[in-house]
Amino acid sequence: MPESARKDLIAAIAEIVRSRELSDDVRQAALTLIGWLARRHGNECPCTRGVYEARKQVMAVHGGRR
Repeated sequence: MPESARKDLIAAIAEIVRSRELSDDVRQAALTLIGWLARRHGNECPCTRGVYEARKQVMAVHGGRR
């Protein structure tokens, strides 16, 4: 993703977080995404740390349903 597009996306998400009433879960997800986008550089692969654990937790909570 080009640097300018990444910055624009961060700005758009931040504006939504500031200007709208969001549930705590949605707000947390948006802020997490902003943090993830802010740390990534164009030549970096996405981090997969915690993906397995998160999927396992979803399966436990939802009983195998998504």
